[in-house]
Amino acid sequence: MSSRNFDLEYDDYLKRRGSQLPPKKFTPADEENEAKAKKQVKQDYGLPNNEYFMQGYQEKSADVGSDPIGAVRTLRNNLRVMSLEHKDKDEPVKSFLCQSACDELTKTEKKLLEMSNRRSDAIFRGDTDSAQKIANDMERVKSDAIRNAYSDLMIDDKQVERKMGRVPTMT
Repeated sequence: MSSRNFDLEYDDYLKRRGSQLPPKKFTPADEENEAKAKKQVKQDYGLPNNEYFMQGYQEKSADVGSDPIGAVRTLRNNLRVMSLEHKDKDEPVKSFLCQSACDELTKTEKKLLEMSNRRSDAIFRGDTDSAQKIANDMERVKSDAIRNAYSDLMIDDKQVERKMGRVPTMT
C-alpha cells in the first residue's frame, strides 16, 4: 500500500468517525463531579470561593549542581570512572591524575559536610546571617575544588610527562 493511498484512506476514516460520533459525547467524571461539588458548596453554605495560595518556603535554585555537596560528589564519581577507563587503556598518568583529583574531592566533601552541619545549626538557632555566610563559603570551597580538579586534567600529555620527570623541560 502506498503512502498516498494510506493517507486517503485515513482521511476517509476520520470523516466517517466524525460523522458517526456525536460531539462531546463523553466528559471526564472528575470534571463533572468537581463542577457539581463547587456549585453545591456555594449554594448550600453561601461560602466565598477562596483559593489556596502557597506561602512560605520557596526553593529558588533547583538546578542540577546547585547543591555544593552534590556537585562535588558527582564530579568525584565521574573522575573515578575516568580513572578506571584510563587504567584500562594503559594510560597510567591520566589515571593517576584522576585518582588524585578524586582524593582531593573526597577531602573537600568532608569539609563541606562539616560546613553543612554548622549551617544547619545556625539556621536552628535563628542566625540567618551566619548561615548565609557559611553557605557562601560552601560555594567558594566547591568552586575551588572543582577548578583544582579540572586544572589537573586540562594539562596536555607533554606537560604531564614533564611534571612526572620523563621529558626534560626546554626553557
